[in-house]
Amino acid sequence: MLPHKTALVVPSLDDARADPDFIDAAKLQAGEGGLIILSEARTAAASTILRDILPRSFVCDTSVLSLPRLNRLMQGANENKAPRFGLIVSNGYGLGHVARMQAVANGIKQFGPVAFMSFSAALVDGAFYLPSPQYLGLPDEDARLYVREAALRFINQFEPTHIMYDGNVLPTGLLAALAQRPDIHLTWLRRGQWQSDIDAKYMAQQALCDLVIEPGDLAETYDKGPTWQHRLEYCPPRAFLKTKPIRPANPPMLSRETVLTVLRLNPQDKHILLMPGASKNAEDIAVITQCAEAIKQNGAVPVIAHWPMAHMQAPTVEGAVVIETLPIAPYYPAFDAIVTAAGYNTFHEVLDAGVPVIFIPQEDTGRDQQLARAQWAVDRGLAALCRRPALHLLPELLAHLEMPKPFKIEWQNDWSEITKAMNVGNGLVSSILIMPPSMPNIKILKAMHRRWLSKNKPFHTHFVLALNIDAQSFLKKKIDRTSVIVTNSIDPVQLRRAGYQYLWLNGGSDYGVKRQFANWLRLWRPSHLRSI
Repeated sequence: MLPHKTALVVPSLDDARADPDFIDAAKLQAGEGGLIILSEARTAAASTILRDILPRSFVCDTSVLSLPRLNRLMQGANENKAPRFGLIVSNGYGLGHVARMQAVANGIKQFGPVAFMSFSAALVDGAFYLPSPQYLGLPDEDARLYVREAALRFINQFEPTHIMYDGNVLPTGLLAALAQRPDIHLTWLRRGQWQSDIDAKYMAQQALCDLVIEPGDLAETYDKGPTWQHRLEYCPPRAFLKTKPIRPANPPMLSRETVLTVLRLNPQDKHILLMPGASKNAEDIAVITQCAEAIKQNGAVPVIAHWPMAHMQAPTVEGAVVIETLPIAPYYPAFDAIVTAAGYNTFHEVLDAGVPVIFIPQEDTGRDQQLARAQWAVDRGLAALCRRPALHLLPELLAHLEMPKPFKIEWQNDWSEITKAMNVGNGLVSSILIMPPSMPNIKILKAMHRRWLSKNKPFHTHFVLALNIDAQSFLKKKIDRTSVIVTNSIDPVQLRRAGYQYLWLNGGSDYGVKRQFANWLRLWRPSHLRSI
């Protein structure tokens, strides 16, 4: 269980910036954990102010996080409602998001109705489908509005109690829709192994989630990116669930004879499956061609797996077979070897299949750390590695490829663990501080005193902070009459009659109260400060 969330609500961060005690208040509120700062100011400006001072905080505005949703986020999910799960699938390079969410749907449907909203053309049937903003080429603001309206339509139609999103970044349009529906619980299903050059601030979106689920990754100890170094920073959610590897929802494995018959392959030939990953440019196509030629040099038939929804056609290689069969995992045992990229789903599935494997990781920007995964498998004798700049070595690797060590993966199968985690947090104490608050904050005034002590020579005067307390309750405390009473609520006449010296803090804004207090510090120079 991670540190509880804390939040700071600032009507205008630009105004708070002028308040020298604002940062002290934010630091006190954050403590050792993170801090959500909700502001009506421009997020970019707010981020600039706080980047160095509060590096573990997440700054957002009311367009993506309403105050009602922030309050609900702190309180946890409503367990009184029968669960209804809305699963939202992003549009990635390949099929990973779709396959993973379909597996989750199959696992949790026993606990409540499930509906899909999909931005991927790989999941159209039975889903609320829209082309992704990236596919449509929408600019950022139009994309935000497009996703917000789509999400609201999906929510209004299905009325989910829980939304689960699988993708690398939470769309601001989805967050904007949920700002209008504070009752809905948000789970972010995001894999690890982010590239090390990705700015860790993207991890801060965890602050807006009720739950973050990170699917188990065999190679997680080789993760050098923000998903390992900063996974608990940036105001982490009160709940973080690390599962076992999630196996895509695939039919059972097929026999070699069945595969050869279905794919119309000659049983007398040696067949090597080539799965280079989703192709997005001419370099990817060139890699496929070079790998296919290397397979042919070893006397085998290259069988190229091509995704039907890919925007680029598979290359034409003489003697190669192109298949568009999905899902493809049930066909793995029929091949003599597999040459593949190391995306999350493929990596785990091919290692579990017990077939000789050569990983050719995709290392371009936007992918996860496929090289780290491949190296993990190589170090354990489970696979071979051939990076793209060394593809000229592929024929030799294929010639000496051996059966891997026996290895089986323990997949995630306790789906009640996930549904139970979706309601985690009820009854936990989290805090929201409104800036400026309607009443003075003792922690802030004490922080001001500590800071003042480091710069001034104090007298022997003692201050006692007696805020928001009535005279009768105060007199029962029997405070030493050598102390100066700093108050905003005790009747001054009764204080004088009881023989106390006092300082009166007038009502008004929090900023004004702190200004008065700072002036009293300079005049009276107290050496000790306590509160009741």
